Amino acid sequence: LVHGSLEIRTPYLSNIKFLFPYKQQKVELELEKHILSIMDDLEEADPAVLSFAICSANNNRAMIIPVIWHLIAVQKIGCDLTSPLTMNTRIWSKKC
Repeated sequence: LVHGSLEIRTPYLSNIKFLFPYKQQKVELELEKHILSIMDDLEEADPAVLSFAICSANNNRAMIIPVIWHLIAVQKIGCDLTSPLTMNTRIWSKKC
């Protein structure tokens, strides 16, 4: 019998740990509005598609992706946190 802590690894826990730093991130309000507007138009996508819809230049996409993770972390963009987060994870607009 082994005593000690039992670490439970689930996609949900990994996702929360991954998103936590993005939750604290400061985002320009205009950029947030722009991304959410595009997400509303798409209704459903994945982070890769959304980042391409926002900008086609690779260096600009690299700056947009952390903002997408932030918007997921603060629940302004929806996703299923019980599945591993990737650039191909299904995300959706939370527009009412």
